[in-house]
Amino acid sequence: MSTSAASTRRFFIVAGEVSGDHHGAALITAIQRLEPSSRFAGIGGTHMQELGMKCLFKAEEMALVGFWEVFQRLPFLLRAMRRTSKYVLNWQPERVILIDYPGFNLHLARRLHRAGIPVTYYISPQLWAWREGRIATIRECVDQLLVIFPFEVEWYRQRGVEARFVGHPI
Repeated sequence: MSTSAASTRRFFIVAGEVSGDHHGAALITAIQRLEPSSRFAGIGGTHMQELGMKCLFKAEEMALVGFWEVFQRLPFLLRAMRRTSKYVLNWQPERVILIDYPGFNLHLARRLHRAGIPVTYYISPQLWAWREGRIATIRECVDQLLVIFPFEVEWYRQRGVEARFVGHPI
């Protein structure tokens, strides 16, 4: 692929937790091997930034545990959602790739789907363990679902969602 600006592939990746930063960095490395001129922006941590990703927010500031912490940081999270959505709509990446982090990512997927931005969910939320009701959002708003456990393919298929097993990254 040419390195001209017109042919540069752009990906927006959201890894809102430190563990997702490691998986996101491995993903960026794999994409760069195939498409060295690719550009990356998103939400992530140090590992993704070291690979050249423009970081709108750091995973460390996005990772929240429990209702009270989310409640206290709600104004920040709402600003992050608006800023992230606006950035993606202006930047027009080829694809948005969401890594786990369902509390934020499923809301973002809904917004981006409405705007016609293709969404891939890599390392899907463990809906089979809790919050199965979120399946409707994945069914409606995610264009490609990549799962890391073999049984998830059948679990999602039974609920009307096509998923592809890509193996566990560890």
